[in-house]
Amino acid sequence: MDVLDTAGQEEFSAMREQYMRNGRGFLLVYSVTDRKSLDEAVKLYRQVLRVKDRTEYPVLLVANKIDLTNQRVVTEAEGRSLAASLKLPYIETSAKDPPVNVDAAIS
Repeated sequence: MDVLDTAGQEEFSAMREQYMRNGRGFLLVYSVTDRKSLDEAVKLYRQVLRVKDRTEYPVLLVANKIDLTNQRVVTEAEGRSLAASLKLPYIETSAKDPPVNVDAAIS
């Protein structure tokens, strides 16, 4: 498994499509504390479909930072609804110790 963590950084945009062409599945991770990151995940999903020339592809939508409940701006219901509309599986995670669902997201 190769992991490319671009964190939305533009300097990776040239490499992104190459990774998409070679990838066989993707985790699109967004922060529940940042609505813009969810919007970016949707854009990346559409880019994957365009690069792969497919209408569906193995992608998991991952909501991260669920431990930051007071800073949460994207609800679980919103994440699940979006995932359902895109026909994607959905999982909520936290990388904070102890991690929540991190192993489940990558297995």
